[in-house]
Amino acid sequence: MIAEAVQYLVAGIFLNSALLFLIIVAQRMLNASHLRWASRRRSELLPVFARYMSADISIEDMLTEIGTSVDLAEEMILGFLRQLRGSERSKLLALAHRLRLLERSISRLNVWDWRNRDIAAMQLGIYGLRDSVPELAHSLRDKRMEVRFTAARSMGMIGTPEAGSALLSILNRPELMETTRLVEIVQKMGGQAIQPLRQMLEDPEYPLESKLIAIDLVGDLQEYRLLDVLHASLRSPEPEVVIRSLKAISKISSPGSIPDFLRLAEDPAWEIRAQAVKALGTMHVDEGLPILRQALSDPSYWVRRNAAQSLAACGYSGGEILREARLDSDDFARDVANYQLQRSNGQLSRRDAAGLPLAEGGSDPAPLPGRRRPEVQG
Repeated sequence: MIAEAVQYLVAGIFLNSALLFLIIVAQRMLNASHLRWASRRRSELLPVFARYMSADISIEDMLTEIGTSVDLAEEMILGFLRQLRGSERSKLLALAHRLRLLERSISRLNVWDWRNRDIAAMQLGIYGLRDSVPELAHSLRDKRMEVRFTAARSMGMIGTPEAGSALLSILNRPELMETTRLVEIVQKMGGQAIQPLRQMLEDPEYPLESKLIAIDLVGDLQEYRLLDVLHASLRSPEPEVVIRSLKAISKISSPGSIPDFLRLAEDPAWEIRAQAVKALGTMHVDEGLPILRQALSDPSYWVRRNAAQSLAACGYSGGEILREARLDSDDFARDVANYQLQRSNGQLSRRDAAGLPLAEGGSDPAPLPGRRRPEVQG
């Protein structure tokens, strides 16, 4: 009886294996048949698309030619949209509207399979229509990270101010998207990000961390049209806002920013002074030389170091000031001038000009013994 049961079990396994084999063979045959059909149908539709885009046939004729091959037409339209611009793109979008392809993509943003949601978000970016921004904005909070990123990238491709605002609304939400990836997308939007960035920087309700990232973005974009907002930020009670704004403004290098740099080079906070004298070095203007000379004796090491580097960046005039400071009676000014001149001349050694050892790693001077006044770092 046991032998009979084993025989039945083996027979059942064999039948199941045979059935699975037949199913796999049938699927492959069907796939091969579909691929042959799709290739043939694509060859038939290609000249029809060409005639439609050259205005030789109407959209009604095009719809008739497509017939029930809507899925294949969608694939072809998306492929063309990646390459075409101008009137040809407008014709393809009109055809997509008539085939209700955008509605299909938007509806797929809510299906259970995340892969289909991801494809739908990508398709909407290729279509590039502002009407789809609200739906893509909703997908920025999809439970799958892949869908969130694709939706963000598609909104960057659409590039409208509304898309920019939606992207910036999650700028400080790392649980939704990695900040660096989001920043890259916004940067590629270029001028389209100006309006939402201005709104974010002027609105007191936005979180501080988001504003700091937005300030960095303005600097990276070198967007002079937002200089007025950055200058207003220089009067913020938050030191970090002032420091980030100084960095951003120095990247834009506007001569109108020089008075603010000069003013902040004498700010009570050493961090702000350090960034202001560094910003002055990007402008290479004579007005900043006296301030930079004075900063060589600042109580803060970082202010002195940045001032020396800025003087070195100012060419001959700055170099003369550094050479004169080597003979200064002030220890701080003399040491940082010697150190910077050695670096500028490419003669940096293990000992500075006064015969004093450098700090570990050779990058900064070691503290001198017996300073006449304490080192203040804020």
